[in-house]
Amino acid sequence: MYGADFFELIAKRANHISSAVIETGKPVIFQNKSHHPNTGDNHRRDAASLDWDANGAIVWFSPGQALHHIFHALLHLHRYWVQGVPQFWDQKNGCSGMLYEIESCYEHLVIVPVEIAHFPEAYSYWVNHAEEQLYRYQDEGRSRGNIKAKLFQLFLLAQTAFPRSQVAQSIADVAKERGLVSEFAELAAIIFKNFDHKAFVLESLCLYRSGSVPSSLGMNWAEKTNESEALQTYWASLKDYQTLHELPDVAIRSMS
Repeated sequence: MYGADFFELIAKRANHISSAVIETGKPVIFQNKSHHPNTGDNHRRDAASLDWDANGAIVWFSPGQALHHIFHALLHLHRYWVQGVPQFWDQKNGCSGMLYEIESCYEHLVIVPVEIAHFPEAYSYWVNHAEEQLYRYQDEGRSRGNIKAKLFQLFLLAQTAFPRSQVAQSIADVAKERGLVSEFAELAAIIFKNFDHKAFVLESLCLYRSGSVPSSLGMNWAEKTNESEALQTYWASLKDYQTLHELPDVAIRSMS
C-alpha cells in the first residue's frame, strides 16, 4: 500500500489530522518495518513507529497492520509538526530507551483517547497491551527497581484512556497491594495540573523513574520563526525551554 492510500483511508475517519499533516508540505514516507536499522524497544512488533525531523518523516509499519496503528503514528507527527509540541531529547542519545518510554507515556495520554475515538477497534488493542504490560511488571517487580515508575506510567494511561476497563481496575488493585495508591494519586494530580508544561512533567517523570535528570536532556521541537520560512528543529535544555516560554529572547541552538 502506498502513502497516498494510507492518507486517503485515514481521511475517511479523521480528515482534519491527515489534511493538516499533508499541508505542512513535508514528505511522509511509509516503509516496511523489516527494513528499519533499529529493532530495539522503540519499535514494538505489533505497532507502527515514527522517525521525524524538520525535513520529513518515516512511518514504519508491517504489511497487513491495522490502520489505527498508522493513524497513531500520524497523531504523533501531527503534534510534533502541526502543533509544535516538543519531544524529550538527549543530546547524546536522542529519544530512546527510558526517554522514549517517558515521552510516550506523556504523549499517549493525549493520543490514545483520540485514536480510540476515531478507530474504536483500537480500544481492545490498548486494553490488551496494558494487560500484558501489567503481567510483565508483576513478574519483574520484585527484582527491578524502576518497575514502580513503569507501573505508574501504566496507571496514568489506564486512568486516562480506558478508566472503566477491568485492566484499569487491576492496575489500581496492584498499586493498592503495594501501598502505592496515595503516592500514585498525588503524582498524577501534579502531572495533570501541570500537563500543559511538558518539560516540567517530563522532568518529574524522569526524576520519579531514575532519581536524576542528566544535563544532556532537553526538548526538541519544530517551528517556523515566520510564515515565509521553512519548518526548523531546535533543541534547548529543560530549564531553558521552560524559560523560553516567558522570555522569548533566550538563545536556542538549531539542530538543522
